Amino acid sequence: MANEQNLIPNSKRTPKELREMTSKGGKRSGEVRRQQKTFRELFTNFLNKQVTMDKLKEQMEQFGFTDKEIINKNALVLAQFREAMNGNIKAFEMIRDTMRRETSRESRS
Repeated sequence: MANEQNLIPNSKRTPKELREMTSKGGKRSGEVRRQQKTFRELFTNFLNKQVTMDKLKEQMEQFGFTDKEIINKNALVLAQFREAMNGNIKAFEMIRDTMRRETSRESRS
């Protein structure tokens, strides 16, 4: 209840206060967007790197992946597929939903 008493509606703030608040919000928003972009770039780079685990490489070769295709992104797809084939309903639903999104994008193009 004490916090509610400290809240000041924007209609009772000065134009200077509103400008300062807007500026702070914009700066923070920019920081967050830059952090998210950096995270996406790091993750994308990792996903596109070659698989380094020998056992996983062998398994992917057995599934017909070529040397160029033996990357972390495809390893995740294979792992998700295996989970679904072993009866993991959540894994199946994720694959189904992903395929629906892709099909929807293709039909819009």
